[in-house]
Amino acid sequence: MVEVRFLSLVAEHTGTLRYTLKVGGATTVRGLIDALDELFPGIKRLLLDDNGNLKRNYDVFVNGRSVDWLNGLDTVVSDDDVVTITFLAIFGG
Repeated sequence: MVEVRFLSLVAEHTGTLRYTLKVGGATTVRGLIDALDELFPGIKRLLLDDNGNLKRNYDVFVNGRSVDWLNGLDTVVSDDDVVTITFLAIFGG
């Protein structure tokens, strides 16, 4: 079972801070987002742009590491992994 944690605006969309999802072996972050979209309609549209890439204001972490430093949305997710999906607040001055 993969534990998915939703932070900030993502949690507002899902209505929950965490959800446990059975992936049946291994899948990718993209596959996980597809599965989550069936449970939380619109989350895929919230996170991905028209080209299927992660929008720049969002990040996904697998076991505490950003997928930007792994294999992006093709990062493999297996049972016992923790995936955190968050909105990145941008501050300027």
